[in-house]
Amino acid sequence: MGGRVYCQAPSSYQSPRSMRWFPRRLPFLSQRAEPLGIRGEKIARRFLKRAGFRIIQANYTCPLGEIDIVAADEDVLVFVEVKTRRSDDESDPEEAVNWHKRRQVTKVARHFISQKNAHNMSARFDVVAVLIPEAGQPDITHFVDAFAPTPR
Repeated sequence: MGGRVYCQAPSSYQSPRSMRWFPRRLPFLSQRAEPLGIRGEKIARRFLKRAGFRIIQANYTCPLGEIDIVAADEDVLVFVEVKTRRSDDESDPEEAVNWHKRRQVTKVARHFISQKNAHNMSARFDVVAVLIPEAGQPDITHFVDAFAPTPR
């Protein structure tokens, strides 16, 4: 299972059709993106640990979606979305965290809080943007409290 946590979906949950066909029909896209994303998440975890965060879980997954990193910053539960790009890409990584992504992360965070019975903890949503150049050190930008939870 590779460190992922799987959880049960509500009985009313229906898998989106688009998610069923994507990896089979476009395998070259998912294979190309995965190593860069995994590398960016490792860099982000190391960065957050050095900044004093305690990593609770990496790649928390349930049928509602995935959160890249769940961490604790003192007494605050932090849900971190990591976006990684090559430095020659035209868009900034943090621009990829649009309303739909924020909504999905919020849903999964609510599920995490419910499953772990962490209702008494305050929570926030951070974004870590990682730019990886062809040569040299990656450029890491941490957006603390990057967005508010979306409405249900």
